[in-house]
Amino acid sequence: MQHTGGDYALIHVLDPARAAQYSALVEQHHLAGARARSEEEARFHAQRLGPAALIIAEVRQSPDGFDLLRRLRRGRRPQVAPALLISSSMKVRDEALRLRDQLDIVEILSGSQPLSSVRAAVERAIRRGPRNGAGETRLPVPLPKHKKLARDELLQEVARELSAGMAVAWLGPLDDGDLAGWFGWDKLLVPMIGNPEDWAPFRSVAGDAAVEVADARRDPALASSHLVASGMVRSFAGAPIIDDGGNTVGALWIADDRPGRFGPEVLDALLLWAQRLGSTEEAVARKQAARQFRELKPAPAPSVIPAAEAVSQLLAHSGEGFIASDDQDRIAFANPAVARLLGLRSHRFAGVTRARLLDLARQKGMDPRSAAALLEGKPGSMVISLKKPDRVLRWETKPLPLGTVMGRMDQIVDVTAEIAERETRTRLARVDPLTWLANRRGFDEALAREISRSLRFKTPLSLLLVRVERDGIDAAASEQLLREVAWLVAESSRGYDQAARLEDDALALILPGELEPGLQVIAGRLVDEVSALRHARGARIRTGYALFDPGEESAQMLSRARGLMDHAA
Repeated sequence: MQHTGGDYALIHVLDPARAAQYSALVEQHHLAGARARSEEEARFHAQRLGPAALIIAEVRQSPDGFDLLRRLRRGRRPQVAPALLISSSMKVRDEALRLRDQLDIVEILSGSQPLSSVRAAVERAIRRGPRNGAGETRLPVPLPKHKKLARDELLQEVARELSAGMAVAWLGPLDDGDLAGWFGWDKLLVPMIGNPEDWAPFRSVAGDAAVEVADARRDPALASSHLVASGMVRSFAGAPIIDDGGNTVGALWIADDRPGRFGPEVLDALLLWAQRLGSTEEAVARKQAARQFRELKPAPAPSVIPAAEAVSQLLAHSGEGFIASDDQDRIAFANPAVARLLGLRSHRFAGVTRARLLDLARQKGMDPRSAAALLEGKPGSMVISLKKPDRVLRWETKPLPLGTVMGRMDQIVDVTAEIAERETRTRLARVDPLTWLANRRGFDEALAREISRSLRFKTPLSLLLVRVERDGIDAAASEQLLREVAWLVAESSRGYDQAARLEDDALALILPGELEPGLQVIAGRLVDEVSALRHARGARIRTGYALFDPGEESAQMLSRARGLMDHAA
C-alpha cells in the first residue's frame, strides 16, 4: 500500500486477526492501516511514511511497555497523532492513565473490548485529531482517584466527580444482575429508585460500548423506560464494566433529569471508573472465595513419619541428581539418580572428589570444556550433553552451608525431552524469527489453502517472489536490510494475502484474486521503495511472479516464479 503522511493509521497489535479488524475500522474513515508486528517494524513504517493520523498500539506487561510510544513521540520525524492503547492488564491501564497527557493517549481499552467500543473510540480519536500544543489539557472531567472504595462509595464518587445527579451499576447478565445506585439521598431511606425492568434498557445500551445520550426521550431504546417517561432521567452516559481479565461483567452509567448535561468528553473518565469498578468487584469476589475456603478447610494433622526418614526416601527416589560436597571438594552425599543420569555403574561416591566424578563423566562423552567449567565450581547453571548415554542434562551449582564450612550442592536434571520438544516446536513454528513473516512451513500451508480455495471458487491466484541481493554489505546491515524489505513486502499485502520468508534471501507473497497487471504494479513499487532504504546502498532486489494454473502442482508454480526471478535483469 502506498501512503503519504496523515492518510494512514499505525497499528501495532500482535494478533493478526485483531490487527485486520482494526485496519478495517480505520479504512471506514478513509485511512489505510499500516500494520506492524514488532516495535522496530512500527518505527520503520513511522519514519518511512511520515506523520500518522492515528496510532493504535497494544501494550503488554513489560519493564517499559510504553517504550514504542515514547520513541514515536521523540523520533527524527515525531508522531503527533492521538494514541489509542489496548491492554488487558489493569496495571498497564493505570500506568497509561498516569502517562496520558505526556504521551497524548486519548483512550485506554481492554484487549477483549467489543469491536463496537473500539469503533467508537477510533471515531472519537480521529475526530479530535492531533493535540495543538504540548501543554494543552484535554480532559475537562476528573479521573478516578486510586483509593479503596466500597461499591456504594465508588458510585457516590462517580456522581460527584462527573457532576451527575445519579450513578448506577448493574453487575452480571441482563436477565439476572445485581443492581446498585446512588441518588444523593440516604440509602436507608431510599434504597433504590426504579426496578430492574426500568433500568434494563440502560444496561442493554451501555453493556457493549461507551455511549452518551443528550436526551433519553428521543432515544428509541431508552424512551420505553418508566424513568424516562416520568422525567427522572433525561441525559445519560454509560460504559461497560471490565474486570482484570478483560471480560465485560456489567455496565456503569450516570444520569440526570436535565437534558444535555453530559458530552462525549465524559466517556473517557467513565470508562476508567467502569474498569476500576470491575477490578474492585473481582477482588472482593476473590477475597470472599478465599475466606470460604479457609473456613471449610480442616486443620492439618501432623504426619507420623519422621522428617529425616521422609527426606531420605525423597532423595533416594527422586529423578533428579543431588550432590553435596565439602570445602575440600570431597563428596559427602550423592543420591542414586546421579549415577543413573551420568551413565555410571557405581552408586557409591562418598569420599570421592568432584574432580574424579567429572573425569568419569568425561569418559561418558561429556564435553571437556563443560567438565572444566563445572570443575571450577562457580555458582550457576549450564546445559551439557553426554554421548553415552545420549542425554542432555541441566547442571546447576549452588553454595551449601555444611556445619562450620561452606560446601556446594550440584543438582542434575535430565532435560533431554524438554530440549527435543523445544527444537521440535522451533522447527514446526510457522513464524520466521528474523522478519516476523511466515516461515517455509507457514508458506506451504497457506499456499495449499489458497490453491484449494482457487480450485473451489474458480478464482485467480498469484505468487510474487522477491530475492534480496546483499553482496558487499556487512552482516549487520545485510540482516537489517532483509528485515526492512520483508516489512515492505508485508505492508504491500492486503488483509487476506500471505507474506513469507522462503529462504535466507528469498521472500514470497501469496495474492488471491490478483492478476498479472496488479503483480507488475506491486513488483515495481517494491523496487522503488527498496531503492530508497538507507540500508540498500549497493543492494537490489529481483522479482518474479507466476499465476496458478489449475493443471499444475504448487511446486511447478513456485518453480516458474523462481525461474523468472533468477533471470530478471
